[in-house]
Amino acid sequence: MYNLPAIPQIFRQFSIHYKNYYPTEIGDIMKHMKTVLILEHTEEVFDKLTCDVCGAESKWDENWGSESHEKIITTVQLEEEESYPDGGQSLQTQYHICPTCFKQHLSKWFEGHRNSKPTVTSSVW
Repeated sequence: MYNLPAIPQIFRQFSIHYKNYYPTEIGDIMKHMKTVLILEHTEEVFDKLTCDVCGAESKWDENWGSESHEKIITTVQLEEEESYPDGGQSLQTQYHICPTCFKQHLSKWFEGHRNSKPTVTSSVW
């Protein structure tokens, strides 16, 4: 069992022992700094998409929405993949198309060939 009256004495000794390590003046600080050389580098990062049909640019990376609360993403992609026990490979072919060209050109082209209709789903939250 612990001797409870001894705990305050130990705490006082601890506080007194470390009291001198607290800063007392503006120049007396505990955080030490050193100067190090950090090499600058350039990195290629995603900026925006350009529509392959009309040349329009997306405002928000892959999102074609015009407002920050709006999300409009179009996808026209073929992905071919081969997988083996010792590895594999994949090939992706993509067309970047803005929502306007998707609705005015691509959708009309699909619907004009054999009367194709899109699969449409919706969600509410």
